Amino acid sequence: EEEKKEQSVSSGSVLNKLNDVVNVLQRPIGSRASSLKSPEPANDDEDVSMESKDDIDKKEKDEEEEIIVPKDDGMDVYPENSEILCSLIVNKSDNGFEIKKALRECKEFNLNTRLKSNLEYTHFTISILIKRAKSRIKWQILTEKFGAIGGGKIKRVIVEFHREPIKDNIYNFPKKQDSKVLLNIYKMCNNYNNNPHATYGSRYNIDVTTNQRTKLDVLKQTIINKCDWKSQLKAKNIILAIRSIDSHKWTIITSKLTAKKSGNKRNRGRSAKKPPPKQQIIEQKIFDRDIIAVMDVTDMTEQERKDIKPEQFETEFDKYYYLKYLQQLQEKDEEEDEDGDGAVLEINFQNDSQDDDTMNVDVD
Repeated sequence: EEEKKEQSVSSGSVLNKLNDVVNVLQRPIGSRASSLKSPEPANDDEDVSMESKDDIDKKEKDEEEEIIVPKDDGMDVYPENSEILCSLIVNKSDNGFEIKKALRECKEFNLNTRLKSNLEYTHFTISILIKRAKSRIKWQILTEKFGAIGGGKIKRVIVEFHREPIKDNIYNFPKKQDSKVLLNIYKMCNNYNNNPHATYGSRYNIDVTTNQRTKLDVLKQTIINKCDWKSQLKAKNIILAIRSIDSHKWTIITSKLTAKKSGNKRNRGRSAKKPPPKQQIIEQKIFDRDIIAVMDVTDMTEQERKDIKPEQFETEFDKYYYLKYLQQLQEKDEEEDEDGDGAVLEINFQNDSQDDDTMNVDVD
């Protein structure tokens, strides 16, 4: 009896399966296909990708190379780490002190505090980012004797506060021996062999004279003395690099043998037959607020020192900023191509007043 039950159960299951197959075959084609779980037919309304394999590979590569914005390195004032503080209407002929005075009187600048009554003029500086013909983009500190707010093409205007008083009247006299420039000095951390990006310590603000910024050995020793590194570093064991403001590319500071110019014009004719004396002069121009990096190479061999590249000074933010700089250049070239031969009008200042001697300045 048990064998008969097993046979009847198995035969019943077979009959059930046959009935299912017959039912499927009797259904319409659409329902039959869904019942058999066959792949769904392509929808004619859907977009069909016509991209080639090369296009797909390029698209995937571009997604992989998408620029990720790193945290800024804090070595300078960037659009990424600053905001517009206030707007001022000043005369184009105003000097640095007059602009400082207008800034301190500005309600936005005071932020509804007693900053106006407690802030001395020597505890903050105003700098403008300008571009003049035959010169790179540079920062320029505005002083009582020097304004030049109406000269060149202004990029940015920033205000910086200082704990110690700064007499800014000593700056911006490049043709005088007693003039000085304010430099931002950073010492590289000793991890450049294990870190893909350079890292730096605290910032040192030092002022250097014309003589100190034109002779490499003198500049090195001045930095060591003013940053209190006498016990740590020697001038022969450091390498200096300067960073470009617009591209964030570093350049190792070097010197070359140059004929010394005679200061007395009367004696130039008399000594024309004699070859002028030569001296080692720094090749790179150094201006206000330039960033100077110091690399300690005490433990390096002579060959390792010769193999040092400017890329070793780059922070992660420098690399991002350089890609951003190249992108801006490309967009600018594309805009110029679209403009063709048409005339381009460039306006340096926004003037909301009827007075031609005034202009609007946004201060970071």
